[in-house]
Amino acid sequence: MRILKTALICVIFLLIYEDGFSQALTTLDSLKTIFWSHPSQQTNLELLYEIGSNELEPDSAAKYSNLLLEEAIRKADDKYVQRANHLLGAVYRLRGDYEKSLEFYFKSVNLAAKLEDFNASAMSNIEIGNVYSKNGFPVIRIKKRT
Repeated sequence: MRILKTALICVIFLLIYEDGFSQALTTLDSLKTIFWSHPSQQTNLELLYEIGSNELEPDSAAKYSNLLLEEAIRKADDKYVQRANHLLGAVYRLRGDYEKSLEFYFKSVNLAAKLEDFNASAMSNIEIGNVYSKNGFPVIRIKKRT
């Protein structure tokens, strides 16, 4: 009788908490599922941007960011060209290729200024500062005039 009670408790526990034993589908998994299962979505700039910005693996982030850049250039969409350059700057910073990172961040800043997107410009400028600090470049100090 005791074995039956223990077995019943185990079965109830498993039924109640079965979700805890399966892998949760993440936002990134859902975005990639949409990307790969619907060919018409493979040129969707917002989808490519969301995948690139949510991806934690640098090689995969580079892949989707490059796809975004190519498609945004093809569609002449400067907003997404700017975003793609920002994402690629982050990818190369994570890889330790600081020169290439700066190249993409400076492109991002220039496009943000052209688009008058001050938030994007600020974010890219902050990342440029991060690259300089990671790379050990000296910080330029501006003296106040007296």
